[in-house]
Amino acid sequence: MITLLIHMGYMAYDNKTKTVFIPNDEVRSVFLRAIRNDGWEEVIKAINSSEALLKATLAMNEKVVAQMIQEVHMQNFSSLIYNNEISLSSVIALAYYSACRDYTLIREMPAGSGFADMVFLPKRASLNPALVVELKWDRTAKGAISQIKSKNYVSALKEYKGNILLVGVNYEKKTKKHQCRIEKFEMDQLLPCSPNL
Repeated sequence: MITLLIHMGYMAYDNKTKTVFIPNDEVRSVFLRAIRNDGWEEVIKAINSSEALLKATLAMNEKVVAQMIQEVHMQNFSSLIYNNEISLSSVIALAYYSACRDYTLIREMPAGSGFADMVFLPKRASLNPALVVELKWDRTAKGAISQIKSKNYVSALKEYKGNILLVGVNYEKKTKKHQCRIEKFEMDQLLPCSPNL
């Protein structure tokens, strides 16, 4: 069924992330109208939750963001694959599902002296800031922000003219408790890249 929907253009497939998504706002709104009236309460709840998470992120409400990401992580991933980077990356993509309306998500974006775990680039019509997200476990959310800065991940956005938020997400393996740190970034904070990088 999914293959048929992809071939018909109602859904799209991303080879890099190996995920299926709804490609545009028109199809997404028809999908939402269809499921609202047909016993899809859990899907609607997840989409509403995703929209609330994006709002909390843009409002820099770190506690709410950490709690919401923790809920998505606990509800959607088994303990067998809970503690790995791909799992955490998938949690973020799932948690921020509704952000695809305003953003293009780039995973492992080459930047500075490494790869930014996830970058959410605003689409042309969006007034939202770009998001640079670094994921950690058994470290600190503050350490994730420090890595974004020290490895100069924001240098990949040097042509971007809008605002940028740095988002660090960490969770503890034992307690599964998540934490988040969010900071505004000004492009004048950008460090010059070494020619050797």
